[in-house]
Amino acid sequence: MNRPRLNDSLAPDNVLSRMVPGKTYGAYALAAKFHVRTAKMRPVLEKMITLGMLEISNAQPGTLGFRRAKEIAQPVSQEQIETTVATQPVLVRLEGTLTGYDNEIARRVALCMLVRTR
Repeated sequence: MNRPRLNDSLAPDNVLSRMVPGKTYGAYALAAKFHVRTAKMRPVLEKMITLGMLEISNAQPGTLGFRRAKEIAQPVSQEQIETTVATQPVLVRLEGTLTGYDNEIARRVALCMLVRTR
């Protein structure tokens, strides 16, 4: 069975989906992911910088690096109702001998023996 082929279009969302947050990529590395030349990848990266999707990074010496822009957290609306699913703890005291498990164990043994191949 073959693995599904990734989408090689140079759409900004597709480029972002191939980039790990916080990691710096060179233009050549991103071009290699999309199987295109670096000259074809650079205009897409420049457009993404102007849109604020990418940041320029100097983490790699001698090369211009690109990384995903840090996403701004969306403020949580105050209209949300805070609810909880927590309940009070239920304490059960187990004293004496537990009974009634013999029949259950016998049924499970019988079921296991039914599906046994030998």
